[in-house]
Amino acid sequence: MMDIRMQAQIQQANKDLQKKKQDQNKNKKFHLGVEISLERQIYFCKIFDKVQIDIEQNCLQYRVQHFITDCEVIYQIWEFEFEGKNNFEGRCIKGVLKFPPDYPKGAPSFYLDPVITDKGAEVLAHQCIYGDHQLCVHLFIFWDMQNNRIDEEPRIDEIQILQAVEYIFNNPDIAEGCPNPMFQSESPQRKQEIQQRQAEFLPFFNKDI
Repeated sequence: MMDIRMQAQIQQANKDLQKKKQDQNKNKKFHLGVEISLERQIYFCKIFDKVQIDIEQNCLQYRVQHFITDCEVIYQIWEFEFEGKNNFEGRCIKGVLKFPPDYPKGAPSFYLDPVITDKGAEVLAHQCIYGDHQLCVHLFIFWDMQNNRIDEEPRIDEIQILQAVEYIFNNPDIAEGCPNPMFQSESPQRKQEIQQRQAEFLPFFNKDI
């Protein structure tokens, strides 16, 4: 049998390990699957303000809001809305842009909101959207890929990230590969029917709301 003293030592070691883990994580917060960097909130606030200025100066039809939860403002997560085209003509396309804590070293990701239909919540039917609602194209290198600059360092700012999201959504054929093979395998007529049905459940876009 294990010595009582050894048992006590093992228990104390486990407690010490647990306390160490808690100390390491006590300053970490997570929202929507993103680790929130409390130390960098001022930085994310500045780039948020800059994007708002860029939108107004360039007369872009975008709505961007910082994320609010539990009466707390999270500048690292943005709610982004823009006007859909084609089968989603005039409809409000909405999603969440998530910046990793090491941004701009790490690339942001964009997740489309589900469509609430008469059948319940659905993933927005689109060949560039994964089953988890994420837009598939790398938002840092998208414009470089379009201009054949993939061997150079990415040169992009936050307003270009928003423009990339809008462009990819409204021009799905530009993306190489297909993360949504089920939708892609449908006939053009069936794709149109699926998207137009979902569009009926989306509000029209209005920047001033």
